Amino acid sequence: MPAVKNNYQMLLTLFAELYKYPDEEIERDIMNGAAENEMTRGFISCSVPVTTKLDLHQLSFEENNVQKQFMTAFSGLSKPFSPPVESLYKPWSTDADAPKQLAKKRGYYMGDSALHMNHLLSCYGFGVPEEFKMMPDHLVIELEFYAFLLGEDTRMAVTFYEEHLDWIKDFEKEMNKLGGVPFYQEVTRRLRNLLSIHPLEIINGEE
Repeated sequence: MPAVKNNYQMLLTLFAELYKYPDEEIERDIMNGAAENEMTRGFISCSVPVTTKLDLHQLSFEENNVQKQFMTAFSGLSKPFSPPVESLYKPWSTDADAPKQLAKKRGYYMGDSALHMNHLLSCYGFGVPEEFKMMPDHLVIELEFYAFLLGEDTRMAVTFYEEHLDWIKDFEKEMNKLGGVPFYQEVTRRLRNLLSIHPLEIINGEE
């Protein structure tokens, strides 16, 4: 089981890398098949099938490479777009003192989930990278933090999974409405599949 947990943590960090802006190293790993091979090995080790007909490198090509798809999917330079930020997919706040015109609305940054992420990260001694200061509940941060919790704090890993990773299906639905981003649609589909596994199944084999 420790090997399975380690591989699951590796997969989480791999997915986190794929939701960052793809630099030359990430794009190279995608195009030469290294990312696909690493992901496939990880899924197999965790007994999760990768059900796809296309490898990741087949979903990024010269006229629509992964950088272009990233900008289309997440940057807001064109619409529609679907940033992977938890606050955007949940009611902005449940605080009784929150502005009534915003509290129950969706689509706003720095909602309750972002404030809670700031708190959690601070409690465990982590800061938020400058690029994510206004979105500490970005998927990159959440996946890396979840991977950390799986190795360090079982109880909090379960709580975090149930409270902070329950928006991925909604994110996937929004991603599937976009055109021209097959790479990120496939990555998101695989992530949702990976996150269908409850942390207790990874930690100690319980459901």
